[in-house]
Amino acid sequence: MDRSGAIALENRWADGGLELSAWLRDQPRMSGTRRSWLKVAKLACLVAPDSGVAEQTLWQLKYSRVEVQAVLTVLRWLPHLHTLCPELSLREQYGLFKDVGNVFPALTVMAVAMGTPIEAIAPLMERFLNPQDPVAHRVPLLTGRDLMTRFHLSAGPHIGQLLETLQLAQAEGKILTRADALDFAQHLITQSDQNNQP
Repeated sequence: MDRSGAIALENRWADGGLELSAWLRDQPRMSGTRRSWLKVAKLACLVAPDSGVAEQTLWQLKYSRVEVQAVLTVLRWLPHLHTLCPELSLREQYGLFKDVGNVFPALTVMAVAMGTPIEAIAPLMERFLNPQDPVAHRVPLLTGRDLMTRFHLSAGPHIGQLLETLQLAQAEGKILTRADALDFAQHLITQSDQNNQP
């Protein structure tokens, strides 16, 4: 893998806190094998592009769960990011960051190595490096407990679905405050009740 793309990425966003050689989260520093986002990208280049084969190979080579999941995430998202990067809607960006999470730096290294221009990735990188960005970093306005208490709802999968809808609305800028979220939740619950009536 050509390291020049990684160097260009790191140089461009060094002030924003991008560290491609940073440790993977949950990776013990005392082990002799140190893994970084750059190393995850390199590892993703070396394994089979088929995620099933790659996963089996990585487990056989005794990589950690965190490393295996990071590589599989890169392999799963690389084709989408490489081809769709300039055209991702807010909803698609939200889905990308929700699934990729903190593996995003390794994914960008791979995308640039595969020919995606840095300028195409720039808007996504800006989002990732901004901890307040609601598209890249989920900071819920409400919790499941809030919903159950306020609207007298029982626990269940519908709470998770409601929270996900609220998160997406927040990412799309439809709701900005806790009050907005409560109003929107009330609207969704009322609409659901009306749809379920015979």
